[in-house]
Amino acid sequence: EDELRAEFSKGEPDVDAVRQLCVQHGVPAALRGKIWQVLLGVLNKKANLEVWAEDSEQVEDQQVIRADVQRTRQSIPKFKTEQVQHDLEMLLVVYCKRRSVKYTQGLNELLAPFFDLDLDTGSIFNCFYALVQKFLPNTLRGHDLKTLRRSLELFKLLLRYHRPTLANLLEQAMVNPDLYATSWFATLLAGDNTLPVVHALWDEVIVRDDPLLIFFIALALVARSSHAILAASPDDAATLLRSIKIASPDDVAAIVKAAAEFVSATPKSFRRTLHRATMQDEANAQLDTLLSSTPLVTVTAQEVGAER
Repeated sequence: EDELRAEFSKGEPDVDAVRQLCVQHGVPAALRGKIWQVLLGVLNKKANLEVWAEDSEQVEDQQVIRADVQRTRQSIPKFKTEQVQHDLEMLLVVYCKRRSVKYTQGLNELLAPFFDLDLDTGSIFNCFYALVQKFLPNTLRGHDLKTLRRSLELFKLLLRYHRPTLANLLEQAMVNPDLYATSWFATLLAGDNTLPVVHALWDEVIVRDDPLLIFFIALALVARSSHAILAASPDDAATLLRSIKIASPDDVAAIVKAAAEFVSATPKSFRRTLHRATMQDEANAQLDTLLSSTPLVTVTAQEVGAER
């Protein structure tokens, strides 16, 4: 922690140095807000919180936003206060206007964890905006949420590749990822876990700087419940999957370790496909056709040769 404080005393901390210290020693809770700002590239940046003149569409969005804000983290007293609810609503409205997008449920869950980091409103907004841009640039965009749906299909392929017996059972029972994993991908697991767990999990995601890590974390969560799922009836299997949570911040390390092992065991060519499909090509019809016509993880000849 002292080394991190020394780095922050420079005014413009070295991002690589901060990242390396966090890899070696973890993210101290007392410095989490500052560390996230550095690693998300928004430290000392001024937030533009101007709200433009309302139009009819935005008024409609704002009503949905207000309803979601009133449901956000209501087991935590802070989120019941008038000030926090006002700030949540304002920042979500500003975000939608800044990106020229309609509000999508899930954005509230992505914003809420930053309110527990002792940051001012502008810094909260900058961190939230940068997190979505870096890790979910297309996931919550578009009226049809094409990238989110594509992510769920790609996750199904990963499950087939790494856990074929489990994947086959779930598909026969028509228990598809959209029934249990939609929130995982839309909120980086924030919608399903406590704030201490989300903070510990996002520490790993932000420090590792890998926008595809969420796929492998989701895979690790399903894989570790595979014995119970395989022994369950189809209805119980769906219930089990929907109830999956990370037990505590201490549980995060084991999940991320398992996720990293899945990353290493996944063909690099498929990881490139994941990146293209979710980070780059939001409207790639050719890719969607390929996914529907070849519902498997494909491996290049070079990768097959490398395994021998």
